[in-house]
Amino acid sequence: MTTPYQDSLDHTRDALGLVYLLVRRYVGRYGHRMLQADGRLSNLYVSLNEGQQLLRGEPDAALATRLSPVEHWPDAASVETDILAWRGHCEQRMLASMVMDPPPAPALEEFRGLFRLSEAELTLLVAAAGPALSVDLARLYGFAWADFAVKTPTVGFLAELVADDADDIWKLAEAFTPSSPLVRHCLVTLGEGPTRLASPVNVPEAVVAMLRGAARPLEEILGDVCAVHEASKALARDALTLSDGTVRRLEQALRRCLGHRSRGTAGLALLGVPAVGRRSAMRSLAAELGLGLLEVDLAALLRRHSDSLDVVLGAIGREATLRRCAVLLRGDSLWEDADDDAHELARRLATRWTDLGPLTALTARRLGGPLLHLEELVSVVAFGPVSGDQQREVWAATLEARGRPVSPDLTDALVAALEAPPGAIVNAVDAAHRDRVALGDSTGPLTQNVILSAYGVRAAHRLHEIAEPFQTTADWADLVLPPETTAVLEEILVHSRQRDRVFGEWGFKRKMSYGRGLSCLFAGPPGTGKTMAAGLIAQMLQRPSFRIDLSRVMSKWVGETEKNLAKVFDEAERSHVILLFDEADSLFGSRTEVKSANDRYANLEVNYLLQRMEAYDGITVLTTNFDKGIDEAFRRRIRFRVTFPFPDAEARERLWASMLPAEAPVEPGISFTKLANRYEISGGSIKNAVLRAAFLAAQDEVPIGLEHMEQAAVMEAREMGLLVRDGEGR
Repeated sequence: MTTPYQDSLDHTRDALGLVYLLVRRYVGRYGHRMLQADGRLSNLYVSLNEGQQLLRGEPDAALATRLSPVEHWPDAASVETDILAWRGHCEQRMLASMVMDPPPAPALEEFRGLFRLSEAELTLLVAAAGPALSVDLARLYGFAWADFAVKTPTVGFLAELVADDADDIWKLAEAFTPSSPLVRHCLVTLGEGPTRLASPVNVPEAVVAMLRGAARPLEEILGDVCAVHEASKALARDALTLSDGTVRRLEQALRRCLGHRSRGTAGLALLGVPAVGRRSAMRSLAAELGLGLLEVDLAALLRRHSDSLDVVLGAIGREATLRRCAVLLRGDSLWEDADDDAHELARRLATRWTDLGPLTALTARRLGGPLLHLEELVSVVAFGPVSGDQQREVWAATLEARGRPVSPDLTDALVAALEAPPGAIVNAVDAAHRDRVALGDSTGPLTQNVILSAYGVRAAHRLHEIAEPFQTTADWADLVLPPETTAVLEEILVHSRQRDRVFGEWGFKRKMSYGRGLSCLFAGPPGTGKTMAAGLIAQMLQRPSFRIDLSRVMSKWVGETEKNLAKVFDEAERSHVILLFDEADSLFGSRTEVKSANDRYANLEVNYLLQRMEAYDGITVLTTNFDKGIDEAFRRRIRFRVTFPFPDAEARERLWASMLPAEAPVEPGISFTKLANRYEISGGSIKNAVLRAAFLAAQDEVPIGLEHMEQAAVMEAREMGLLVRDGEGR
């Protein structure tokens, strides 16, 4: 009775037995190449006898005894009979396996079906892996090559080994061309050789492990750029937190993809800011198809394997196919850089798209630049921001899952402060929870400040490359401005705090599909409180704020300024910060009549910025000392235009008084009215003068007096180029 195969290793042993017989036939055909100086082949006979054990697997040892014994030089014709007998034996065992319930799934049969390999290609794969699977075959190969320094079979050797006749050799050598299944799917890789026939053939360790029936961790070249997610751990579709219509758009795109799979165009482009739910959605879709998810960090792939992209992409496709995984190519900021490497990666992906697995998706913020190489291969799904109610649900569910108390007041305050996507909410709570556990608090309430602090510290963004965190130590009472200016600033706070109710609950989001962000222009002379007011808005809203370093944004190279601006707004969308463009006249200046190429490119920068300002769903503050220099188109797109006037005498008097800390020693009876009337300087200069006066008093070891104030005011005024009458300051 024919014994069925029990597992992959059992099947592989029989395949190695066939390779052993092929080696015997090879010796019969080409043994003259192996003759030593004395014409002897004694060592080869010994190795052939040792290799005979590859045919003696129980319970079919009887067949091995009927095969030709190794007693003399192998005769190729007689070995052919043995090869046919062994192949028949393997076929009978496979047929017996197919009637088992459930039938085993030998690795070789998986390779055959998943990668559509022919019988000859399957045999070539086992023969190439032979030295890694059997010490006996490794020794036999060494004798057959008559060179023990060689450790890897070549294309020519494998073709001659497997070919039934001389006419098949070149045909089998074609199995190692770049377009062949073995090479395209990275089942084998080719080394450098003087000719194609002399190229070494290597079998990746992941493939060897599968042939042995061993556990298969991701091989080294993939382990640092890929992660595997099991289907059983994916969220159900109804548990996803996605914006209105996104689930419907996903379903439609998936149907289009699956309908196009036969034409090799199955793919999705998931567009949106990071943490908006694209990865969770892809895991859910894959799980519904019975697939896991192989996630690929494209930036890391390009950084670490730019010189071997084809090999790594082939390995990704192979692993996705063998592990029954969809593939998620995480790109995002990589595509925004749009450099030559990103374009080359996109081109390689386009040529290998159909090899990447049963379903492939990529992430990006928008479709453009290098992704145009892939435009015809993907169906686009845009992920919009989730509603305030959905954010509240995620905050509450995440806090509850960490064993932390939940209150409506807390979730309302967090939604108003962050407007964060679902992934960012989970990360913020996890970070705050870990911080509190480290301090010995594992169940107490997480306050708004604790969560916001954890979020701000750990927010993954690249703004630090072109910006610096900005905050003020002042408070609202320190802001000395006319009532009409203060009223506009307070209105900005109202718009930020109530935007969820107006745009969400009251439906204004449908009426205003873009331009919902709070763009503010603070204009006025230097030192009038523009930057301080921006810091106070961030403080009142408990939002992180970043001041953009214009020297790192502006560039003389064509396209570089736009690229840097894209990075600014992309990272702001990701981390929900307030952007401060301080003294931004050079960046937001008026567009000019095009009289030269420089004018055209300058206008392109302004136009690009207009588009991003209009699309940005956050708070942007621009400050300028010259209101008239701002482009008129910008004025129309800016929600709030706030004028900071030069302080009059009454305001200056209040500024002089407010700048003195309560702890500072001050002489009684200082006339702030006198200081305000005598020195027409801005609030920033008054602040500097008060600080100077404090140091003068400290040097004299006396309280701060009027004389110190006037002396400091004179020095400050003269540094500003202002005329000061003789006698002032004494």
